[in-house]
Amino acid sequence: MPINSTAKDLATTIHADLAKGFLHAVDAKTKQRIGAQHQLKNGDVIKIVSTLSRG
Repeated sequence: MPINSTAKDLATTIHADLAKGFLHAVDAKTKQRIGAQHQLKNGDVIKIVSTLSRG
């Protein structure tokens, strides 16, 4: 991902439907909820929670 990418940018990169139903993301290391505008850093591991995700 480019520098200054957000959690929602990542969701968009993975799949348009994932971004369309984006609710929030979860930092896999700290278990904290992060919002759509959270800027990602190198090494971040996040889980995307979406209304349109399967699983």
